[in-house]
Amino acid sequence: MGENSNFNYNYIHTDYTFIAAKQKNSKISFASGYVLRVENNNSLMHRFLLQLKSKGEICYMRLSNRVRFDASFQNWYSPTYRLRYKLRISISIKKSKVYFNLGNEYVNSFLNQTYDLEIRSIPSFTFKVKDYQTINFGLDYRLNSFINNKIPKGVFWFFLKYDILL
Repeated sequence: MGENSNFNYNYIHTDYTFIAAKQKNSKISFASGYVLRVENNNSLMHRFLLQLKSKGEICYMRLSNRVRFDASFQNWYSPTYRLRYKLRISISIKKSKVYFNLGNEYVNSFLNQTYDLEIRSIPSFTFKVKDYQTINFGLDYRLNSFINNKIPKGVFWFFLKYDILL
């Protein structure tokens, strides 16, 4: 890119996520995990999570529900606790290894006895590389501070995720 480019990039953070899941049956799984976040000022955030996920199929669509509780800890900040619900629909594109996903998530946050709600809309694509590897990318629109602000703030994120099942 040249000097006259209008491209504006701001690195915010990178998350390293490790999740172990136990499949109860073909429709229900339990998981726990750890997230290490490295922020642009080189500070670290630690997040621990527990989740319950259910999945099924309706008319050629995969439908999944997830309930997750997580707790985040960072130096100089009070802990943040969140209760999250996510609904996701996945549709195979012409019965290939590519899926179009549409997700909606509600993130309830509790910090210093203050409650807030964030609503997320998440359109994305998943490419199944192998039975145990997927690449997922898309947009994540977040309507922040839904309760505490009179005018909620909307933010777009682009994400790229590589999953490996061990």
